[in-house]
Order: sequence, then structure tokens, then C-alpha cells
Amino acid sequence: MIAHAREDAPNECCGIIAGKAGGATQLYRMTNAADDGYRPYRYEMDGRELLRLINALDEKQRAQAIIGSRVADLVLGPGQDGRVIQPEGLRASAMSTGQQDMLLEIVREWAGIMTDAFASPRMAEIRSSLAQTYFAWSGPTTNGSAAYFRIQGPTLVIEYAPQGSVDHIHTIYRDPTNDYGAKYAAK
Repeated sequence: MIAHAREDAPNECCGIIAGKAGGATQLYRMTNAADDGYRPYRYEMDGRELLRLINALDEKQRAQAIIGSRVADLVLGPGQDGRVIQPEGLRASAMSTGQQDMLLEIVREWAGIMTDAFASPRMAEIRSSLAQTYFAWSGPTTNGSAAYFRIQGPTLVIEYAPQGSVDHIHTIYRDPTNDYGAKYAAK
């Protein structure tokens, strides 16, 4: 990961480090989808690389993660304020440590858009309820395919919904216990 960061400097880099028993065993380098040849200073994860987690699941886990209905757009997007849905998919507690690490790295793509002062406590909060967090998938599981996924936990909802291709994405990141910063506005 350090070599990846040095190669991409001064731009951001990203990857998923998977492991067992507290040790790193595999690095999955991510490709900067925002790189248009002008060396951007931001990072955008290539949606096709999000397939790594679904492809890392065994057959039984995949059967749990893949939901039966085809989801074409955001379920909890605009106009769905306050709506609560039953979590679907594979519970993170049924994942290996490496798979949980992959899940957290995907979550970090959304929760990490803030400065570290805000992102670190937010990730700690999400990590503390990881056992009650679900990963749901709808659509193909092959590289380059447009597929929907949702990560849903007590204080987290992420939805990723390609609109017919991987070039047009609808996505949300919400804390259903704090929509629109209501906790902070009340203070």
C-alpha cells in the first residue's frame, strides 16, 4: 500500500488490505476511476472493483448476500426520509475477518470523505456495530457489470445503484439515526 501511495503521489490512492488473525495477507490495489490523464487530486473508486467483496464470498455466503428481487435504483434515496426497511443480505458477523475488512474499506469510501477528525470517530461507530450490519447485492457478479448493493447497519445506509451502466451511478450515504444532522441541529 505504501508503494501504491508513493507511485500515485501527490494524488490519493486506495486499496483493500485483507488479512487473518490481525495480519495482512492480501492487498487489492484500486484503480482511480477519476484519473482523466490530468492527474486529479481526488480519488474515485472504480465501481467494478467493488465486485471484489461479492466475489470473495463462498457459495453459502453469496446465496445470503444476493437478494431475490432486482433493484434498479435507490430504495432509501430522495423522498424516502424517515423510511425504515428490514435489513437484507449477509450479516457481517457471518463474514471472515478478511471479508469484514473488505466491507469496512467499502464503507470508508463513503464515511471517509470527511476530514480524519470526523471520519475516524464515524468509522469507529460503524465498526462497533459491524455485527449488526448487512451486505445485500442485486444483479450480476461479473466485472464490468452494473449491479446494486446496499450496506445497512444500525447507524449506516449506503446504496450504490448503477443506472443501466457503470458510467451513471446513484448513491447515498446516510445515518438513519441522524438524517440531515438532526442530532446536531437540536443542540
